[in-house]
Amino acid sequence: MKMHQDGWLDYQDRIVDLIPGSDLPYVPDMPSWAIPYKNEITIRQLLQHNAGVYHVDQGPVPGCGDLGYTACMLEQDPDHQFTATEIVEQAAFNQLSYFPPGTDNHHYSNTGYTILGEIIARVYTQHGDGEAKTYSDYLYDHVFGPSARVPLDLHFPYLAADQTLPIPYVCGKIYWPEGAVEDHCADNLSAQVAEGNGIGTMLALNQWVRTLYQGQNVLDLENADLMRMDTTSANPNYGLGTSVAPNLGYGHNGARVGYLSQATYDPELDVSVVVMMPMWDRSSDSGWINTTNTLSCAGWKARAVFGYPGKPDNQTCPGD
Repeated sequence: MKMHQDGWLDYQDRIVDLIPGSDLPYVPDMPSWAIPYKNEITIRQLLQHNAGVYHVDQGPVPGCGDLGYTACMLEQDPDHQFTATEIVEQAAFNQLSYFPPGTDNHHYSNTGYTILGEIIARVYTQHGDGEAKTYSDYLYDHVFGPSARVPLDLHFPYLAADQTLPIPYVCGKIYWPEGAVEDHCADNLSAQVAEGNGIGTMLALNQWVRTLYQGQNVLDLENADLMRMDTTSANPNYGLGTSVAPNLGYGHNGARVGYLSQATYDPELDVSVVVMMPMWDRSSDSGWINTTNTLSCAGWKARAVFGYPGKPDNQTCPGD
């Protein structure tokens, strides 16, 4: 959206269109990127999860049994360095898709955001000094680094070897059936580039979500509002990389192994909330449901403690 705001791209372009001012398409023109409906998919549809792109990180892929591609590869080599092309080609070579783009459907797809990360890298390279640029380069230079409008103490690991959390940190845990507990303090996030792999303090994440939706960070208010309000009929609660939750506001949640998080901003009350839970309860189906529900419930409780509207009447929380 910042590239759209700066005129570097048009978020309504198709991903096969040429990068403005160049003779290169937004995504590579090669078999590894020949995903179903490639010629029809727009950047906007990827942002809205309305493109039907197969989520190879979660959905099973041929050769991996019932595992997603990321888990499949990490079982073979925990230090495997993933690439965008490697991830996208799982959907391309196997012609995996959920639905035609732009139809009245919504399916969350991290692979769609892998494609967006590659687009950002290619567009940034065209605007650079001739050297190849990465998605991570763009984030550091324009989104959170010292030259950004609001510099923030955030970190976005993209190398398989970058597995050390900054001190101080909290380890994540997964509780499995029969009492087994799995610690997660160091994980390979090279498959999660561009889909939400940020690490930061609660304060930094709060500053990020507040200033972003206030139009005081990387986006002006017009484009911040566009990100919130440009939704589809398939999911009117999801805009351009942005979801909305009752009595929490706009933002997003996320999951990395052993961790759940959520950052939201309520523009009507000027209230922002960041929730981080360093645990997954996978000991039972009900345990996992309670874990995910607790994320929003913690946010509602935090708001209520400070006198703001908390849990809506039509919602229930574990322990109610």
